[in-house]
Amino acid sequence: MCKLRIKEKFHNLSLICVHAPTEDSHNTVKEQFFEDLQRIQDRIPKHDAAVLLGDMNAKIGLEDAYSSVTGKYSLHKESNSNGVLMCEYAAANNMYIMSTKFNHKKIHKGTLVAPDGNTCNQIDHVLVNQNKSSMIQDVRTLRKPSCDSDHYLVKTVISQKLIRAQQNSNTQRKQWNRKNLQNKEKLNQYRQSLYNKLEVAEERQDINSEWQQIKDSVLNAVTEVIKNEN
Repeated sequence: MCKLRIKEKFHNLSLICVHAPTEDSHNTVKEQFFEDLQRIQDRIPKHDAAVLLGDMNAKIGLEDAYSSVTGKYSLHKESNSNGVLMCEYAAANNMYIMSTKFNHKKIHKGTLVAPDGNTCNQIDHVLVNQNKSSMIQDVRTLRKPSCDSDHYLVKTVISQKLIRAQQNSNTQRKQWNRKNLQNKEKLNQYRQSLYNKLEVAEERQDINSEWQQIKDSVLNAVTEVIKNEN
């Protein structure tokens, strides 16, 4: 299990990525998995948009009992035991299984190819808070990308506004007059100044320090030319 929290403009986005036990796993293993998942879910702030995604090893059916948390476009008609547990988990946490909501072709629903090479199952899913379900614009399988796995990539389109990184308004970027490069006298003056500064620069074993020294020399050479101009 892995959780990632992203800052957004109106609320934060908490992503939980999981790999659930297989259908053949013992019931105690499955129960322990959902207990651990619930502990992570409980630590998410209530105002966050929580998105649960990953390999759930769950087939979601079209049973009326789970229609409040599932859509009508699942690839399967009946849920397996993992699917039942996931539907119960979604209902307990007011979540919606968005991977069954969008009407796509069958080839864009299946997420796992069986060993026979023909059977395709939909066992990777995306869940989200029901009150935030409108932010999920689409969920579908991508068959072309090769990821060296028997699973296909699942694409989820999320519509959200992220917070812009704050910029220091006091820092003004220096503008260099590139027209001076057309003036042979100033160009030669710049070249000579840069050559002298690089020549006296100490040799450094650290490549990062050496690169910083070169950048400083270029900046100092330009500054010197500007001062002479003024």
